[in-house]
Amino acid sequence: MIGLDVGNSGLHPGRRLTSTRPRRLAAGVSERERRRRGAPRRVPDAADPGGDQTLVGAASSVTSSAIANTALLNAALAKGATLKTTFPGTSIGRQFQQVAGILSVRTELRINRQIFFVSLGGFDTHTNEISTHQTLFTQLNAAVEGVLRRDGRARRRLRRHDLHAVGLRRTFQPASGGGSDHAWGSHHFVLGGSVRGGNFYGTFPEPRPQGPDDSSSEGRWIPTTSVDQYAATLAQWFGLDGRSVPSVFPNIGRFASSHLGFLP
Repeated sequence: MIGLDVGNSGLHPGRRLTSTRPRRLAAGVSERERRRRGAPRRVPDAADPGGDQTLVGAASSVTSSAIANTALLNAALAKGATLKTTFPGTSIGRQFQQVAGILSVRTELRINRQIFFVSLGGFDTHTNEISTHQTLFTQLNAAVEGVLRRDGRARRRLRRHDLHAVGLRRTFQPASGGGSDHAWGSHHFVLGGSVRGGNFYGTFPEPRPQGPDDSSSEGRWIPTTSVDQYAATLAQWFGLDGRSVPSVFPNIGRFASSHLGFLP
């Protein structure tokens, strides 16, 4: 699994990363006394027990790791073959093109599990919802098609899954201007070679405002499936031991099942 966060880290070319070690304190001094004397809070580092076990040291380690991983990725992409598939020039198309490029050098990266985050905004449709959705889903469809066309063999051996989550829940009852308002429950679309597809998981609400599944009077459906259950199912597919699920998802015991069944 790779997590890559690219943002404004405040780094400048040629500037060396340094960390200022705290002044040493006598052995046996409690953590409370350390903080009273102005020493930074300790952060255990199992990978480097003798290193700088402070928040500064931990932050420096994460930053250095990110820089090293970025260099590794860029080197692999530079040696990789040029993609033959043409992706759409939309924002979501360019994001999926980057995903396809990284997938193409998976062997060189020696990574078994990869997670990619792509996003498509504009679904906060208080007006003109139908026409806006037509445009957005057309862009999404073309981008996903690009990934699937990338390599015929990769498509036949597809073992990953793609998640498309509706981030903005919308009311069943339309708002003025042909749109909708913010709501609660919604769908997750999960696709891929390992997915047990062609089915609904969870209980579909009765689509009736002020009905038994409406939390208001405008069709704000009460969710029947928890994000904890969804995430626990996904985590177990990634290799999390079932016995460890309660430790990772402490609220999972509040729900009937920790595995929804949409993945093996």
